[in-house]
Amino acid sequence: MTITPARDIRIWSDEKGYVQHTAREGSDADLVGQWLTSDIQGDGEHLIELLDAIEALRSAQAYKPYEASGNAWHAVIGKDHVDIENKYMDHLTGTVPVETVLRIMRSYWDALRESTIEEGKRNFLKFHRREPRLPW
Repeated sequence: MTITPARDIRIWSDEKGYVQHTAREGSDADLVGQWLTSDIQGDGEHLIELLDAIEALRSAQAYKPYEASGNAWHAVIGKDHVDIENKYMDHLTGTVPVETVLRIMRSYWDALRESTIEEGKRNFLKFHRREPRLPW
């Protein structure tokens, strides 16, 4: 499956290097965008960890959901969907199909500097002693 960047969200790095997003308020894209910009915060290694977990589930190399807990968000990644919830704002919660999350993550990936991605891959390899499984 080819994963193309999402069209219903715009993600970019501002002049200070902070990753920002815009999407229709209340949409799946906005929920995932808020999660990524709040908890990943431009960290290539964290993004690669999440992508590796998703790809392990999609390729049946893992069978248990992957839980990610960050600054303000908790996500449970399953094979077909991701349950996302903000720990402090009850209305920021939802279940989003993995395909949608991956398209948004692709947009996020494209917004990061190449050096950030490469550093994330090196750190993943150093910690896990293997290359990350990536969906693209």
